[in-house]
Amino acid sequence: MAQKDGRFIRLEINGNFLKGVTTSALSLTADMIDVTNYESNKSKEYLSGEQTGTITATFTFDPDASSANFSDLFDAWKAGTELPFSYGDSTRAYDLKGDCLVSSINWNGPKNEVSTCDATLQITGEILLDTIS
Repeated sequence: MAQKDGRFIRLEINGNFLKGVTTSALSLTADMIDVTNYESNKSKEYLSGEQTGTITATFTFDPDASSANFSDLFDAWKAGTELPFSYGDSTRAYDLKGDCLVSSINWNGPKNEVSTCDATLQITGEILLDTIS
């Protein structure tokens, strides 16, 4: 089984890779609709409901980055605009794609350390899996 080093997972926002990412995560969820009834024989039963997801990323603060950075996310957060995203393997063997809203940005300035940002992106609309054979 082929393993993938996490440093090869890339987050692209609005057509540009987010610069300086040190860690990222994608979480997909589906609402569970309880359809348990008298005939369920004491067992819970569910249907899959609406689906969504979030992406979290920590990246170094670099206002001069030539790729996507803090100011791009801040502008989208302030305006409340949707951004197209792509999250996946840097070889482009597979990517999850869709649109997202910036739901939070945390800018960290620790003493004697690199300044970093944490961002949470709320996926809105359909999530697509793009695979390249």
